[in-house]
Amino acid sequence: HQAGTQVRGPASQPWWGITTMMSESGAEIALTQNRLPHAALRVGQPVELEIAEEGLPLTGLIREVKQEQEFPQVRVEFDPMPVPQYRSLVETLFCRPGQWKRWDSPGELQSLWLLLRILFRPPVLSRNFGVKALPVAKT
Repeated sequence: HQAGTQVRGPASQPWWGITTMMSESGAEIALTQNRLPHAALRVGQPVELEIAEEGLPLTGLIREVKQEQEFPQVRVEFDPMPVPQYRSLVETLFCRPGQWKRWDSPGELQSLWLLLRILFRPPVLSRNFGVKALPVAKT
């Protein structure tokens, strides 16, 4: 799952990159800047991430910084997060977009009430006494 990601260290400029690997515990981000200034991002530094497409803010610690090919890569381990944020992360990782839509369906008690009402309704009350069509003979 590749996504645009913003990385921000304490009191530093934001860095933009593409998330190349991501799991529930961390992410690897290929930064789009060619070279990092000396000590801009270092191992053990706390950072804030934002997965742009999802609007998902995350915090963590840098575990590895390496210069591969032309773009620097940063590996971040996520901090423990609250349940709603964790739920959003899991949806981002494992679900197709729009897979878990909310449906406005009746709850358990309302469903039980509808079933009982249908079961005990006399057939006479459910008949339609409106206008009935009559068959017409062809001439």
